[in-house]
Amino acid sequence: MITDLKLLIETCRNEMHDREYTGHHADMINKEWISVFQWFSEKGISEFTTSLGYQYCDEIIGSHIIVDGMTFKQKVRLRAVRMLISYQKDGDFEFRTPRIERSFSGETGEKILLFFQHERSIGRSEKTIECREFYLHSFNQYLVQNKLSFNDMSVDVIEEYFRFMGYELSNRHNSANHLNLFFQLISRRYEKKSTIITSNKNMSKWSELFKDPMITNAILDRLLHHSKVIQMIGPSYRTKDLILADKESEEQSQNW
Repeated sequence: MITDLKLLIETCRNEMHDREYTGHHADMINKEWISVFQWFSEKGISEFTTSLGYQYCDEIIGSHIIVDGMTFKQKVRLRAVRMLISYQKDGDFEFRTPRIERSFSGETGEKILLFFQHERSIGRSEKTIECREFYLHSFNQYLVQNKLSFNDMSVDVIEEYFRFMGYELSNRHNSANHLNLFFQLISRRYEKKSTIITSNKNMSKWSELFKDPMITNAILDRLLHHSKVIQMIGPSYRTKDLILADKESEEQSQNW
């Protein structure tokens, strides 16, 4: 990571040139970088950090994110500083200057931030991280408001959060991408491998469950061809031992 401000600005200038950033916009960015360097020099600071970059924005521009009423010139100046911040951190210019700054609180928030660091270290795109940040931020807020820590995490907590947000089963588990993956799996096994599927949903209801009748019909077409459908009626196999134990307990009570 480049910490020397002069070297960082020079590196970013070369990057802009390589990306063919030219014209009036590039000139404005360069002028702002000169202003940033002068501000740091007046304070006797030669190294650049994110917190100092934000300090400069707050003092000189008025904010380190886009806010209502900000002029075009202010937006360009803000963009220039945030280009330095993002390039220092990720080796790339950020996708866009954010209008909303999300903060993560508590132990879970710290772990989410560590997760984002890992995502960047393996080369995940900023657009993907931004999308995940949107959903994980609301989840972090929910945990903080309900005084839940990372140790309290469980399937029940997550399910309760989904209910709180109004996420339906079909929205969470049956996106178009997941359905396409399921279709690819069935297509690859079709007439090549044996496949057993159990379902408590009648096949005529699958299109309602998966929300895409065309792909659902294609899946069913491959599943049902050469297949045998067995309908099982009766008590649940998973609870049969429990029911038997209850009956034995009841008989023993009556005999007593």
